[in-house]
Amino acid sequence: MKSKFRTYKQTELLPNMLKESEVQKQVMQYLVLCGYLVVRINSGAFVDGKRFIRAYRIENNGKSNGFPDVLALKQGKCMLFEIKAGNGGKLSQNQKDFIELARQKGIDVHIISDLQQAIQITEKG
Repeated sequence: MKSKFRTYKQTELLPNMLKESEVQKQVMQYLVLCGYLVVRINSGAFVDGKRFIRAYRIENNGKSNGFPDVLALKQGKCMLFEIKAGNGGKLSQNQKDFIELARQKGIDVHIISDLQQAIQITEKG
């Protein structure tokens, strides 16, 4: 006999188990609605002929990965968000190095796992 009750995906019952990409999308949409200029940073690379090309390089430490997922800018304020959601979600050593470097330069870097944390951060100003 077929159940009359709707079956729910795990993410509907446990919002803290959303995939990282889903949390990124939520956070970026929220920041846009709050009036931020929002940039999603991809650290990918591609091959051009025989050359391996990284999307960016951090001049201060010469690394080509470790930059946080989302850049948010508004009225002269810069915030970076590294989103670690879903299963696992540990910072790589390059991410830790970049976060330390950015914080030394006075840049707000936040490591979050859900939309609610982004809301709390932006409400603090």
